[in-house]
Amino acid sequence: MILRVENIKTINLKAKIDEEGKLFLSYIEQPLRERGDTIFDELPKDGRGPHDNAEVVISDFTHEEVLHQVFAWEVLRNGELLQWARSDNASRSGERDNTVANVLVVAISTPKPGDGESPPAPGSTQTTVKVKIKKQGAMPF
Repeated sequence: MILRVENIKTINLKAKIDEEGKLFLSYIEQPLRERGDTIFDELPKDGRGPHDNAEVVISDFTHEEVLHQVFAWEVLRNGELLQWARSDNASRSGERDNTVANVLVVAISTPKPGDGESPPAPGSTQTTVKVKIKKQGAMPF
């Protein structure tokens, strides 16, 4: 099953670490892993709706009092990685129209605020999700 949204300007995904220590993403409290780690956004068919493109944002989060910074890369067909921009404590896809992407998401634990010059705490966790942004009426996958 695919998580379907319709004409959302900014798709805000939340990252969390589950009880097994695995990273997962959710959209409005719906875990993407229950939807095949896939989100499908339909934009207006004629391009004249309130939003003609979309952006996906994955914010940093805190788990067990440790801040985790989220970094995301689109996995290109040739195997290369295209990093998403980071701003406002989040990774951002930028505005997209007609995009299908496998997205590698990595959460890296960082020192607690006030630790000064300490290096980042060891450990990271990662997951891969599929994001598809298409005009209304396009086939889901």
